Amino acid sequence: MNRTFACTACGRTVREDDGETAYLKDDLPLCRECAAKIRILYPRSFTWQSTYTESSDGFDAGSDERTVWVDPLADMTMEEYREALPAAESVRERMRAELGGGKAYFRVDDNKRRLKNAGKGRIVPSDYTVSGTVILGSFTAEDTIRVHRRGKTLTVKADSAERIIKGLVPKPSEFLDEGCHGILVFKEDVPFIYPGDILEICGQEETV
Repeated sequence: MNRTFACTACGRTVREDDGETAYLKDDLPLCRECAAKIRILYPRSFTWQSTYTESSDGFDAGSDERTVWVDPLADMTMEEYREALPAAESVRERMRAELGGGKAYFRVDDNKRRLKNAGKGRIVPSDYTVSGTVILGSFTAEDTIRVHRRGKTLTVKADSAERIIKGLVPKPSEFLDEGCHGILVFKEDVPFIYPGDILEICGQEETV
């Protein structure tokens, strides 16, 4: 059974294993919203962990890889969390001064096209996806995305968005908050977006 707890910071109810609840030191639960307040300082990341199996005769019998989330909040006390809040706001203000007046900013890790099973063994191309991290602010599905390239500004809108939660599982979401690993999904190709780009996220009324 999936137990529920109260967020240590705000009291909001969180589920034990929803893939997004963070845990401070001594397993104190922290809801996604409260964790997001300091993700600008303490981002969550993931790595690959390999497990090797040795056979009885000493030879390698195979290996298995799985993703492991690395969350620096797990080593933080509640007191340290509270102390980090003003520091995170200071970094946030500095980044806004450096990046500009956008509602949010999204750092691109990859741009690729998905494949889907069309039945009868046929694999066909599907949506175009741009994966990355919200490094400042928050993104909603209605927002306009600006891509600055060689002195020009290109405008596009994502058709949907997905959050990346534990186990690298994409979860459809209308909202990507600060520090969130996410995927922007497009029905049309977006060849002008490259890994390493910083996308400017504007409000839905700020079209160009």
